[in-house]
Amino acid sequence: QRCHSLRYQNRLPSDGLRVGGGVQGADDPDAASHAELRPAHFRALIRSLRSKQCVVVCLVDLFDFHGSLVPELPSIVGEDSPLMLVANKVDLLPKGIHQPAVERWVRAECRRASLPHLHSLDLV
Repeated sequence: QRCHSLRYQNRLPSDGLRVGGGVQGADDPDAASHAELRPAHFRALIRSLRSKQCVVVCLVDLFDFHGSLVPELPSIVGEDSPLMLVANKVDLLPKGIHQPAVERWVRAECRRASLPHLHSLDLV
C-alpha cells in the first residue's frame, strides 16, 4: 500500500516513516528506537569495523555522492579490509553518458574524499 500511495497518489501513509515501521502500538522487540536511528549511534556501530578484518561495502547515490558518503569512512576502514563501492542510480543518468566516464568520475571523487583504495567499483 505504501508503494502504491507513493507512486500513484504522491503521498505517504501517516505511519510510513514511523520508527520501527510496524503497526502503531505493537510491541516489536526488533523495532528501532529513535536513539538507534541517530547518526551518532550509527557511527559508533561502524567504528568497531576498524579493528576487524572484513569487507566494507559502501553504497552511494550518484545524484548525492558526497551527501551519501559516511564522513569518517577513511578512518573506519581498516588497512586489511577491502572497500567495495556501489554507486546507485546509474540507470537515471542521461543516455549519452558512458559508463567508463562515470567510473572515472567516481574514482576521482573517492580520491578527493581521501577514501582508501577501492577493491571494486560497481555501478548499479
